[in-house]
Amino acid sequence: MEKKKIIILAFSIWSCQVISGRTVRFVCDGGYEFEGTKYALCEDGAWRLPVCKILDETCTAPHVPNAKPENKSATSYKDGHTVRFVCDGGYEFEGTTYALCEDGTWRLPVCKLEKSPCSREPAVRNARPADELRRSYNHGDTVQFICNRGYTFEDTDS
Repeated sequence: MEKKKIIILAFSIWSCQVISGRTVRFVCDGGYEFEGTKYALCEDGAWRLPVCKILDETCTAPHVPNAKPENKSATSYKDGHTVRFVCDGGYEFEGTTYALCEDGTWRLPVCKLEKSPCSREPAVRNARPADELRRSYNHGDTVQFICNRGYTFEDTDS
């Protein structure tokens, strides 16, 4: 059933007893649009009121960085529709796995880089760690190395 919002005139200043043919222009609340005219019309001592109905919003196919839809994506979706996503390898969801079409825009899930621990022993030939190695390292941790005697680090920026 379609939701409609009926406009009610609450003030006696809008009395329709005297001036037949008078009009008053209205504005619908956000998320609503007029069904027909936007004017209330005074006719034979009574107001004929405009009706606001919910916007028929649609969303285009959603895009989530570092993720793909679980199933084939449509070209458009109605308000309230959801699409489930799957993060790319090395990424994990931060919160929900669903995108939600709401008032013509998407509320999207977020895929962030996984924070998986690294092994204890990073190996660099002809070098040793500057500090004692830990049992494990988290994503983003760094280990500094010192070259063995007679060796230097190559420039790896190019």
